[in-house]
Amino acid sequence: MYVLWSGNRMTLRWTIYKGLTKDAEDFRRARLCCLLLGDEDKWPVTATVVRGRCGSYLQLVVPAGLPAGVYDVTAIWWKNNDRSVARSQRQQVFCVTDDASEATDQGEASEETVLTFHSSAGTYGYDGLGAYELAVAKGLTTMTETEWADAWAKGAITVDDEMNPESENPVQNKVIVNALDGKEDTLEYMTTRDVNALWGDIFG
Repeated sequence: MYVLWSGNRMTLRWTIYKGLTKDAEDFRRARLCCLLLGDEDKWPVTATVVRGRCGSYLQLVVPAGLPAGVYDVTAIWWKNNDRSVARSQRQQVFCVTDDASEATDQGEASEETVLTFHSSAGTYGYDGLGAYELAVAKGLTTMTETEWADAWAKGAITVDDEMNPESENPVQNKVIVNALDGKEDTLEYMTTRDVNALWGDIFG
């Protein structure tokens, strides 16, 4: 495992394959959210989609100053006007140390230090997504999960648990269940326009 000194930063180059294939996700017209998952918190991180000869990959800059510990990375992306969502996670990508002598590169690391890895899109659907991930994806927060939860506890952030078109931070699974409640018998007979209108109401 790559060991990063907490005073340095580096670049992650992450290829995500479609399911069990070796075809890389291209993320065209996708809304993308990437997070670093530490031992005690989550950090949003900006991801750039780079398109090369062998397909697309994500480029993430790991900031300096992260607490010591082991880090996973997760990516969540939405397509088709948010009607489909997929996720991928790679565990134990790197660890951070406060002792520079323990670092893999003893020199001065920078964004030029690149760690390359790959994974597959392992999960499809909204199950397991929380309001924090949705808030990051919508650009509503750049806080860590702990900071965001603290702001929510103090009333600075509203998390909606009822279906309405103005929901900014819905608890997504409950929103979908509420929206579809009583419509199961009609879904089979809906036109494409009807279905699109329903999803438009759900995802506002």
